[in-house]
This record gives sequence, structure tokens and C-alpha cells, in this order.
Amino acid sequence: MKLLKVKDVTAKLGISRGKAYQMIRDGVIPSVNIDGCIRVPERFLDDMIYQQLLEAAGKDKTRVERINNLFGDRAERRDN
Repeated sequence: MKLLKVKDVTAKLGISRGKAYQMIRDGVIPSVNIDGCIRVPERFLDDMIYQQLLEAAGKDKTRVERINNLFGDRAERRDN
């Protein structure tokens, strides 16, 4: 499992450092604290993005299919 530093999360999401810490503090971005160092499991971050995209797509089958194609293995895992 790959753990991301907060600066990696900010780059991946295109958000500020302060916003990333706020989202972590609020529980929006799942994180772990390893001896005072905040890390975000990349898989959790990707799953969070995937879930939000699916919610935004709603019942639009074309959009859902594109999202599933983009995320590949996550879509297969959710079907099982």
C-alpha cells in the first residue's frame, strides 16, 4: 500500500496545503498518523475520488461507464 504525503495529496487534487489539512481533519480525506506524520493511503484517496464521481454521474449510464473504464479494478471490485 502506497502512502502519500500531504504535499502529494495537494498535487493530486489540485488543492492548497491548508485545504488538504482541513479535509483530513474533517475526515473527508482518510488518513493515518504515523508517529506524528500524516499520510494518506493512495488507495483510499482514489476510492474517495471514484465514489464522488459515481455520485455526480447519478443514473447517466454513459458517464458511469466512462468512470468505470477510468478506474478499472475498482469498478470490478465494487461489482463483487
